[in-house]
Amino acid sequence: MPYRRFLAVLALPLLLGFGPAASDGLAKSPWPKFHGGVANAGRGASVSAKGVRRWAFKTGGRVFSSPVLTSDGAVIVGSDDKNVYALDSKTGAVRWRFETGDRVTSSAAIGLDGTVYVGSDDKKVYALDGATGKLRWGVETGDEVYSSPALLPDGTVIVGSSDGKYRALDPATGALRWAVQKGGFAHASPAVAPDGTVIVNGEFYGTFALDGRTGKTKWSFPNRVSATSPALDADGTVYVSAIDGGLYAVDGATGEKIWSAPLGGPTFSSPAVGVDGTVVVGSSDGAVYALDRRDGALRWRFESGAEIVSSPAFEADGTVVVGSNDGRLYALDGRTGKRRWAFRTGAAVGSSPALGADGTVYVGSDDGRVYAIR
Repeated sequence: MPYRRFLAVLALPLLLGFGPAASDGLAKSPWPKFHGGVANAGRGASVSAKGVRRWAFKTGGRVFSSPVLTSDGAVIVGSDDKNVYALDSKTGAVRWRFETGDRVTSSAAIGLDGTVYVGSDDKKVYALDGATGKLRWGVETGDEVYSSPALLPDGTVIVGSSDGKYRALDPATGALRWAVQKGGFAHASPAVAPDGTVIVNGEFYGTFALDGRTGKTKWSFPNRVSATSPALDADGTVYVSAIDGGLYAVDGATGEKIWSAPLGGPTFSSPAVGVDGTVVVGSSDGAVYALDRRDGALRWRFESGAEIVSSPAFEADGTVVVGSNDGRLYALDGRTGKRRWAFRTGAAVGSSPALGADGTVYVGSDDGRVYAIR
C-alpha cells in the first residue's frame, strides 16, 4: 500500500466520526453536517431505530433541507418558509428560529464553537450563534445557495452557489479567502480529505480536488455530475453519482477512474460508504442500489415506490436509512436490502436523514414537517 494511502487509511476513520477527530473543524456531535462528517460518508455510530414517531414539528413550508445535530442537543434544519430552526432533539420544541430572505434548502454545518453555517436561496451564506440564533455575519454570493457548507480543520467555510463558484470564507468574519468557478451550478456539499484537500462536484463540469488553502485544482475527473455530494472512503477513494445514471469510483490521489457502475437512471442521491465495503445510493428509477466498493458489482437492489433524491445513511449495525418521494423513510438490512421498517410521512421525503446518538433518526418531508423517529 502506498505511504500516502496508508496515512489516509489511518486518519480518515477519525474524520468519519469513529474516533476523537480533534481537528476536523466540526462540532463534536453525532451528525454536525450533511451526511454526517467531513468525508460525506453517511455513517453514524448510533443504535438502530425501530420506526416509531417520537415527535413531529410543523414548519410553514416544505422541508427539503437535511437536519444536522449540535453538541447541546438541538436539531438544525431549514424550511421553504425561509426560516432556519433549532429544535430540541428530545421534544421538538423550538429553541430559536432565524428568518432569511428566501427558502432554505441548504443543510447547515456546525463549527467547533457551535456556530451554525447555512446557505439560503436569498443568495447568502449565514453564520448564526448556535445558542441563540443571532446573526454573526451574512455574505452575499452570486446566486442561490443550495450547497451545504463544509469546514476545513482551521474552521474555513467551503460552500457552493448556483453561480457555479465554490467559495472559502473566514469563519469569524465571512471574508472571502478564495473562490473558484467549477460548474454551471455548484450545489454539492464538499468533502474534505485528511490533508485538507477539498473534493467538489460542478454540475456538467466534473469532479475536482482543490487545495483547501488556495483553491487551486489538484486534479479533475470529467463526468456529468448532478447536484450530488462526493463521498470519501477510508482508503481515499472518491465516490460520485451522476446524471448519466452512473456511480463512479475515483482515485483520490490522482483523479483516475477506478470503476463505474450503471444505476437505473439519473442520480440525485449522494452515495454513502459502509464499513463492510458497501456503497449505497438512491436513483431516479425509485431503487436503492448497494454496490461492492472494490469493483462496483451489485450486491442488492431495493425498490421503493418513487424517485429517490434523499441520500442514504448507515446506522452502526449496517442498517441503511433513506427517504423516498413515495413519502416514506425506509430502513433496509445493509447485507440483503430487505426492508426492516418504513415510516410514512405526508409527502415526498427528499431530505436526507440525520442519525442521533440514541438511535433517533431526524428527517424532513415535503409535508412541511421535521420528524424524529425512534
